[in-house]
Amino acid sequence: MTLLNKRDSYIELQGSWDTFDKYFVKNTDNSKIKYLNKITAIAQSGLSKKSLSELDYLKDATGKMIPVFSKKFVEKMDNHLKDFVEYYPCTVILDGNEYPFYIAQIKNKCNAIDFEKSGKRKLTDGSDILDEPVVIKPEIDKKLLIIRDTKYESQVIVSELFKSIVEENKLKIGFLETTHTF
Repeated sequence: MTLLNKRDSYIELQGSWDTFDKYFVKNTDNSKIKYLNKITAIAQSGLSKKSLSELDYLKDATGKMIPVFSKKFVEKMDNHLKDFVEYYPCTVILDGNEYPFYIAQIKNKCNAIDFEKSGKRKLTDGSDILDEPVVIKPEIDKKLLIIRDTKYESQVIVSELFKSIVEENKLKIGFLETTHTF
């Protein structure tokens, strides 16, 4: 299992964070997603016209891990992911130019992260939060290509099969390694 990540590919989704969280992280009230107005995002520093035309994965800067994929990604991966992901058009804006991407709603959630074995970081209040290395439970169903963790909703996890399909298709996505794969 591998975590999606790419630090130099941040965008900022425009609109109500509560709406994005409800539809794309918590997957509640999904019947109303189609009524969202045009979804737009602003490219953050580090992104250029060249990188937007080459990258196949962008990450929302809020940290809630709402993946945004390129048209090329959707065309090459939709056949593999149709049971796992719903895509909605998203326009990324950089220097007044618009680039077509797709915001992804991950359909499957499961308790995949082993918090006890994973790395932790202490907060000023003394509590621990999840940090690298992230340990994935070995019993996760290998048929799930992409999932969102139920407890750590900001974590989107992909299988080794997902990763190999991405690599076979020469898609440009950054992955963080985990200590267990599925």
